[in-house]
This record gives sequence, C-alpha cells and structure tokens, in this order.
Amino acid sequence: MFLRAIVLSVCVLLPLGLVQAQDLTTIPVHFAKGQSSTVLKGQIKGYQYIDYTLNAKAGQRLTAVYSSRQLSSYFNILPPGSSDEALFVGASAGNTYRGILPASGEYKLRVYIMRNAARRNETAKFTLKVAIDTPPASDAKVSGTPYHATGTIPCVAGQSRECQFGVVRQGQGSAEVTIQLAQGQRVIRFDHGTATGYTATPMSHGDFSQQKQKDVSHIQIGAEQYEIPDAVIYGG
Repeated sequence: MFLRAIVLSVCVLLPLGLVQAQDLTTIPVHFAKGQSSTVLKGQIKGYQYIDYTLNAKAGQRLTAVYSSRQLSSYFNILPPGSSDEALFVGASAGNTYRGILPASGEYKLRVYIMRNAARRNETAKFTLKVAIDTPPASDAKVSGTPYHATGTIPCVAGQSRECQFGVVRQGQGSAEVTIQLAQGQRVIRFDHGTATGYTATPMSHGDFSQQKQKDVSHIQIGAEQYEIPDAVIYGG
C-alpha cells in the first residue's frame, strides 16, 4: 500500500527515450569488503542509459548523490520489480536522495539524459555516490513493517488532525519519520534529535521550519503542521 502510494503519478515523468532496450547497460553495484559506500563514474550519450542494480532490504537507509556538468542528465530510483515506475525522479526531486527503503529486493539507480538533450545526441559524464546503512539491530521492528515504531501524532494536514506515522531509527537521535497522508507521504529527517528536512512523494513541496518546545518538535511544511515527540525519535 505504502509503495503504491510512492510510485503513483511519478511514472509519467520518466523520459520517453528510455524505451529502447538496446540503449540500456546494466551494472551491478558492489561495495568493497567492510564498506557500505562506493563512487560510480560513467558516461552516456543520447538515448543511452545505465541501470545500476543494488540489492537491499526493507528498512535500510539509502543515500545517493548525483553530479554531472550535463544539466539535462539525472537519475531515478526504481523499486524491486519495476521497469519504469520510480519511487524517486531526479528531474523533479533534485540530485540527492536520502530515504528508508520500503521493500526488500533489487533496486535500480537509473542514469539518463532528458529527451530534449538526448535527441541532440549530447553526452553526460557523471558521478554517482551511493551509500547504504542498516539501522541498529537492537531496536526491534514492528512486525510486517520496516519501522521501529508506528502510531499517530498530532497534525494539521488537510482535514486531518491526527496522522499515522512510522519511524526508522539510526541511533543517536538520527531517524526518519514517514507520515501517511491521503495524497502521499511526508518523510521527515532528524539528525541528533533535530528535524533537518523532508522529502515528499509524490506530493508538492512547501517551506520547511521547525521549533523545539521541551521534548516535542513542532514542524511546519507549507500549511501543514506536525508535532513529533522525542520518544518517537529516541524510543522509550
């Protein structure tokens, strides 16, 4: 259900040039022994595209940062089992993804050139930094979910005054709180107990601000408001 909400509506944003299988190169992502990150470098031209495949588990945290001097070049992230529907679309969401993976399986990090530049047969040299982390095993998961805790928090979001959430904790006050709304998800990132930003899938974005009052983070995203207690972030 959650994954379906993530991929809904974004598939139409994928460039039409990604339909020819002969333009596809598939490269598995491997980490050096004892490492959980790597730097991928490559080059594509015209309608060529590369799928970097990565096996991961639900609840792991993926960070991917893309850079290229070709401003019409981006990357998408496709969930397990998908050939075109994406949970992250770089052309609309930017060149950095940080998030908790919703399902186990093979993910594709797809690098491509947008149609306007691809039809001119332009070239893109790029770098893609990939890191994947596993939350501490000592914090048990809620059965059947990737979350360490689920529940409701006070909110003002559309007609809602209480919002369902799930949290994945990385320890030392770092966590990602996924809030389920009728039109999609908000994923709010915490570092050292402080809310530092969010992603919205497939919802529109709004100005972000946060204020801490005692042990509750008061977060505003556009017209929406959320109250997240420290207990959600730290447990207990």
